[in-house]
Amino acid sequence: MLVFGGFTESTPTAPLHGFMSRFRPFFLSAAGFSLVVNVLLLTPALFMLQMFDRVLTSRSTETLIMLLVLAVGALIFMAYLDMIRARLLTAAAVTLEKHLGPGVLGEMIRRSASPGRGEAMHGLRDVNTLRAFLTGPGIVAIFDAPWVPVYLIIIFLFHPWLGILALAGALLLFILAIANERFSRRPLEAMQLDSRSAGRFAEQSLINAEVARALGMEGGLARGWAALSRKSLENQLRASRAGSALTSLTRFTRQVLQVAMLSTGAFLVIEQQATSGIMIAATILLSRALAPVESAIAGWKGMVDARSAYARLQKLLEPTAQFEGTTELPAPSGAVSVERVVFGFRGQERPVIKQISFEVPAGQALAIVGPSAAGKSTLVRLIVGLWKPAVGVVRLDGADISSWPREGLGPYVGYLPQDVELFSGTVSQNIARMGEV
Repeated sequence: MLVFGGFTESTPTAPLHGFMSRFRPFFLSAAGFSLVVNVLLLTPALFMLQMFDRVLTSRSTETLIMLLVLAVGALIFMAYLDMIRARLLTAAAVTLEKHLGPGVLGEMIRRSASPGRGEAMHGLRDVNTLRAFLTGPGIVAIFDAPWVPVYLIIIFLFHPWLGILALAGALLLFILAIANERFSRRPLEAMQLDSRSAGRFAEQSLINAEVARALGMEGGLARGWAALSRKSLENQLRASRAGSALTSLTRFTRQVLQVAMLSTGAFLVIEQQATSGIMIAATILLSRALAPVESAIAGWKGMVDARSAYARLQKLLEPTAQFEGTTELPAPSGAVSVERVVFGFRGQERPVIKQISFEVPAGQALAIVGPSAAGKSTLVRLIVGLWKPAVGVVRLDGADISSWPREGLGPYVGYLPQDVELFSGTVSQNIARMGEV
């Protein structure tokens, strides 16, 4: 059942490439807090340096108390700034969902109403993935990573041997990070694709649960889902093996580097080329310098998931740019014309609709009857503008139906599909098209 009957200009979905510019204040503020936080993280190293080189040699209680007060004050301020940085990133994550969620859902609805649904069904999951990444440890490691060279320079200032050892350790962990990217990225991406395929299969099975139950298809559907899920599990196992091995190797390497740093520092102390304070401070700084690299390797799966989700959302939202700049049209009177329309599904040789033409003036009605699978529902979807014909055009008041934004045309169209379900809400909300009652 189809009824045509104004137009209000719709707001096009903002493309994803504008995300970075819109959220730049969040990231710049978080980077500024990271600068101060990382400077304050030098406090333990400097405290140990002064403790061993001044307090223990002078046996001054006043110096110890003053150093203790300054160190605790700096660490409290650092914890406060770290909390503010976490709140900033959480606010960015919440704003991300508010900014992208409605547009992604609208694009999911548009694509789900088209003949090919594709990956649009999981758009909101990708938004949740990006939101989780912004509130996780991976983004913090990215903000802390630029400070690794600063820590290395300070260690070089303590003694060249200590700096060379720290630089070699950082390069080794960097190589491990590259190896982690090479060996785990593809299995993780394949796991995502297979997992989404299994999820779509399960959703379709639940939608057709009544038919599956009536025909005794539960076992076949379960086996089909298990076959799809098995591929995902195999790729997850491959990625887990590579990731766990590299993570364990990274931890081992970091611990060995700390032991080597202590040993080198002790040797320099014995040779009277460094003090015991420098030995302890250099070890603490090395641990801090390598922490972002180790954190990035441990949270590599989250980074891969976020990068894949960003790419999918960018692909999902880019086509919406075609609606920008649509000419505003007056309220329709209801004159419908179908001009030599041809439509077929991909993969089928014969079109479902072939050279259909007719006109219905405003105020008149036309009934189209025919046997099952004759193409009546397909024709209605073409008339209402859900689908676009391969050849020909459907016009409303002389204008191509595809040039009417859906939010503007919707209030003047009545559409009753074969399968009818109410939306979640009250009856009055459904009558009001889920808008203001």
